[in-house]
Amino acid sequence: MAVGNADAHAKNFSILHDTDNPAISLAPLYDVLSSIALELTDSVGRPMQADTHLGQRVGGQADIRKVTGASIVDEAVTWGIRRRPAGSVVAETLDRVLAAIPETPGDERVLAVIQLQAEQLRRNQR
Repeated sequence: MAVGNADAHAKNFSILHDTDNPAISLAPLYDVLSSIALELTDSVGRPMQADTHLGQRVGGQADIRKVTGASIVDEAVTWGIRRRPAGSVVAETLDRVLAAIPETPGDERVLAVIQLQAEQLRRNQR
């Protein structure tokens, strides 16, 4: 959500489980892009709007433009995570994304879209 990836679906995420440790962790992400930053064109070169329909709902939202930080926390709560810790993890993650943007090489326009997306989620977390 922080980078604007509406294409995310369950097969894009995996967990790691070490047989010597009962804790699980999120595997490194793959197939992640800012789909809302895509500049798409049709077969004759006319601009097209990027698809913002999510591969899976987040906090009941099916469109990435409607997801807020609060939606992400609400989703975590449905997974059995307490609201306060979920809110802390969401806030920390968004803060880290925002802090990393100035040091991240890449297309300035795409980075600006990602920054706007993360700022909007952070602002609308409560």
